[in-house]
Amino acid sequence: MTGSYDPRLERMRESGEIRLPEREFVVLAVEIAGSPRLVEPGRSDTHLFRFAVANIMEELLQARWPEAAVLELYYRYLAVLLPIPEHRPATDEQVNELCRILTDEIRHYLQLSIRIGIGERQRGPRQIVLSTEQAFQALTDASGSLAGDDNIRRLPVIPGARMAGGRIRRVPFYQEVAESIRLLQEERTIRRIRAFVGEWTKDGGVFPEDVRRIAAELWTIFAYAVHEEGYSLEDLFADDAVQQELSRLQSPADLSQWFEEKTRSICRRLQRNGDNLRHRQAVDYMIEYIHAHYAEDIRLSDLADQVHLSRNYLSTLFRNATGETFQDYLTRVRMEKAKRFILEGKHLIYEVAEKVGYRNVPYFSTLFKKHTGMNPTDLLKGPIDAAADGRRKSEQFGT
Repeated sequence: MTGSYDPRLERMRESGEIRLPEREFVVLAVEIAGSPRLVEPGRSDTHLFRFAVANIMEELLQARWPEAAVLELYYRYLAVLLPIPEHRPATDEQVNELCRILTDEIRHYLQLSIRIGIGERQRGPRQIVLSTEQAFQALTDASGSLAGDDNIRRLPVIPGARMAGGRIRRVPFYQEVAESIRLLQEERTIRRIRAFVGEWTKDGGVFPEDVRRIAAELWTIFAYAVHEEGYSLEDLFADDAVQQELSRLQSPADLSQWFEEKTRSICRRLQRNGDNLRHRQAVDYMIEYIHAHYAEDIRLSDLADQVHLSRNYLSTLFRNATGETFQDYLTRVRMEKAKRFILEGKHLIYEVAEKVGYRNVPYFSTLFKKHTGMNPTDLLKGPIDAAADGRRKSEQFGT
């Protein structure tokens, strides 16, 4: 639908799981436009709204256009693929009426307003992307509003005219850029933006309002893509400043330069944050592993292999995060576990030593006294007995 190749889709077609015959299709582009509940939603809220709209649409289409398919895209956008039945070809008015039903029912059930752009009929799976482009172009062209309803739009038919934006295909471009910025692929994102701008400007005729509209859409794609990885552009850039900068863009060259700067800043700052996140996760993993496997022979080099970091680097990360060396932390955990086992009164000292990872009992006793200030046998006697024993020893040696 977006014009990009997906091997899984091809395999599904070959296996017969999905069939896209050489027939006519119409694509509807759907935008969740707003409601009292959707003033400035968080992106997780937007995802839920989009999911809810998709569910309601699927139920409505099941009764009215069973072969239709609803696809969630990004941010506030969805698409609907309408195969035209060959035995009873649908008219444009029937498609228009379906769109009216969808907008009315979504407003009724969810108190949400949606806009629908209607693409032209195209024949065959390979032309679906063209109908998709037309549908999204119609969304932004108020001159194509149907009589009495600004929420349903078709591109006006002008002989010899071409879509605004020339040969550019925004949907696959947005999809590719979203993927590359999500993965923080700086150079790939910049190359794709330059290629897009190059195609866009081949035939001229680009107006400043078009530049600002595309820039706003693309910034939304950036924001949604990085949000999927747990980041927020609002933490990196003040929204008021971004909106002012977008409002000053005049040409595709301005757009390209602005997004190149933002792309470099996003990738470098989030890569640093990402490294910090991965480091915290590595230390958290080590701590959890120690508490779960303290009775085993735990080596820092083995943990380093598991988290794919060098032994020395991991040792530094751990000390910086906990204030202790790996070995000191491991020993402290073992001694705390040993105290608990001893106080239970169910185990002999050599059994306790083995339960916390030590086969050499004298060595265990030495570590235990170093960390607790008393011998394991003293703790086994209990605080009162240990104190009395200490007094006897003092008297014996005349101290």
